[in-house]
Amino acid sequence: MPFLIIGLIVLIIVIAVSSRKGKKDGKPRRRDPDTPEKRAGNRGEVIASTFIARALDEDDWLFKNVEINYDGRETELDDVVVNRYGVFIIEVKNLTGEIVGNEDDAEWMKYKTTKRGVTYEKSVPNPLRQVNREIFLLKSYLEEQGVNVWIEGYVFFVQGNCPITGERVLEDLDDIKATVHAPVKRAPGQKKAERIAEILEKCKA
Repeated sequence: MPFLIIGLIVLIIVIAVSSRKGKKDGKPRRRDPDTPEKRAGNRGEVIASTFIARALDEDDWLFKNVEINYDGRETELDDVVVNRYGVFIIEVKNLTGEIVGNEDDAEWMKYKTTKRGVTYEKSVPNPLRQVNREIFLLKSYLEEQGVNVWIEGYVFFVQGNCPITGERVLEDLDDIKATVHAPVKRAPGQKKAERIAEILEKCKA
């Protein structure tokens, strides 16, 4: 009988431990899948951040992987440049293959052909729509912190294969440098820029 009781106790402990796997502080852990696309995206972000940094002046701030949570909605901004001229979000994409889409499309299509001649297609969210959402969330978050500022948003394709051109698509180093040093509507000025930098410093991932 004692052995039966001991066995039941051990079984209960095993079940309890197993039920907690994948949880932390009572909440399920969220794990991003480690896929080739995600690894390529991470590499692209590092490359782009280094590239963007080369376009900046000494009194500019560059914030990478900024996490924003406003009204229950979350987003992570790849790169945010802050200076006396304005606040600039730069959404980075490192997509290989041919990208097809228009500015107003909800999704774009990616076509990639292998060495054997097999073409694969995959839909990807329109990054211009993505950056519009990021502008809204960052602006709302800053307003919540007592700062009202105009925010501009852009996309930068590491592979240079963005299917559209225009003011919101950054193409090279000179393009980035000129964009982030051109005053936006209601440019914040140095003091407000410093305050924004203080806020974003606390939001880095």
